[in-house]
Amino acid sequence: MFRELKVLDRDKLEKLLIARWSDFLDTRQLLTFVKQCCDHLTESDDNTVQNIKISRFEPQTSGFLVWIESTMNLANSPNPVNLTIEAFIDLDGEITYRESI
Repeated sequence: MFRELKVLDRDKLEKLLIARWSDFLDTRQLLTFVKQCCDHLTESDDNTVQNIKISRFEPQTSGFLVWIESTMNLANSPNPVNLTIEAFIDLDGEITYRESI
């Protein structure tokens, strides 16, 4: 019979997803998600997100493990703060918070 062959290079796929994430993710929704995470972590809703980037986009069985890096202006801090959020995006596009790194 046929033997199983691996035709997908997961590392190359991850690099491609990191490079092109803004082509297929809703950036407004992602910004909203990052702000909600920051507001929850700081217990304040006066924070602003300056920018975001994806530094990990690892394929999993039922979706993707994602690291979202952002720079935030916190209400109680004069200096911008860097934050990395680990999240999971399932195959339906739903994102859930895992932890802050």
